[in-house]
Amino acid sequence: MSFLDQVEKVAIEAMSNLRSKSTGVDGAILWVSAGEFEGKECTHGPRVKVILGQGRVTMEALKKAPSIKIKDGSLLHGRVKGSLLKKIRMFLDLNRVVLLDYWDQKIDSVQMAHEIKKI
Repeated sequence: MSFLDQVEKVAIEAMSNLRSKSTGVDGAILWVSAGEFEGKECTHGPRVKVILGQGRVTMEALKKAPSIKIKDGSLLHGRVKGSLLKKIRMFLDLNRVVLLDYWDQKIDSVQMAHEIKKI
């Protein structure tokens, strides 16, 4: 099943886009999912996807976006410049508990947005 098919299939999947105004990470939009998509293609666990720049979040952008593990800040795939990666890791360190609670669906998007701390 393709990525786009999975997105359409999982209509209840909660997704949030965090822009630099909320994160303090200039030059990227962080896309956070509440949980995992179904299927063997998506087995990376808790992660953020990094949409470079401040443009629109599109399916094409998400397919190309690098992924970074929430738990330890390691880069799963893709490329991110060192200075940007450092900022993203700082953001993850500061917000790890909130992001993991969101991933585990213990909190909703509104609560996550209120609890997120800007670097």
